[in-house]
Order: sequence, then C-alpha cells, then structure tokens
Amino acid sequence: MKIQRWGIAVLALLMLAEPAFAQQPPPNLVGTWKAVSPGAAVVGANPYHPGATQAEPHFTEPLEFTITISEQKANRFTGKLTDGKRAETLIGAISPNNLVGIMLDDDGQYVFTIRDPETLDVCYSHATATSKVVACFPWTKNK
Repeated sequence: MKIQRWGIAVLALLMLAEPAFAQQPPPNLVGTWKAVSPGAAVVGANPYHPGATQAEPHFTEPLEFTITISEQKANRFTGKLTDGKRAETLIGAISPNNLVGIMLDDDGQYVFTIRDPETLDVCYSHATATSKVVACFPWTKNK
C-alpha cells in the first residue's frame, strides 16, 4: 500500500511539473527585417555579384537586404528577401530548441541563431557549378 501511495504521489508531482518541462512556442519572426552584409567571399558570377569569373575568388562590397517574413505557422515560416533589384522567396524553420534555424532562398541556404527577439545572426551559403558564396551578418527586426 505504501508503494502505491508513493507511486501516486510521484505521478501527481510529475503532472504538476509537466508545464515546466513543456516546450516554449517558437519566437514570432513575422515582420520586416533589415540586413547589411559586410560583403561575401565569392567565386564565380551570381545575380548579386555579376562579372566575376570562377577562377577568381574575391571579396565583395557590402549589400543591403530587406527581408519580409509574411507568414508563420508554429516553427515554419515563409517570406521574401530583396536587395531592391531582385526578390527571392524564403522558406524556413526554427529548431525545436527555439535557438537556431534554417532558411532557403532561390539558390542557397541560411543557418541562423536567434540572438534575441529583434536580432538573428545569419550565415548564408550556396554552391553551384558556376558560383560559390559565403557570408555571415546580423538581421535586425524593424520596430
């Protein structure tokens, strides 16, 4: 009988403690974000860095981007990224720990860390037969 009471007490404690162990909802990323890439390491030509040849790795000049996350369902989201001249579709997801995530645009991927509700630390990369690009820079949410 003592074992049953002890088991019931443990079960009751676990049920009361369950909310403490429950996963927090993912942060809301919907809104407009600004990013200024300090430049990228590039090999070959691509839409944001035309004119380079594949044999000439080099560093690019800064570029400014506007990112609009238009819809989010749980940890998944969609949106657009533009430099003012061209726009790309973004899709992304936040990891279950709500600390990191991944996004894809038309030709590359972004991995990000959520620094705080208004800042994402983002690294971009793509590799195609004619072009490679890598860059890391923060995105800041407009208030």
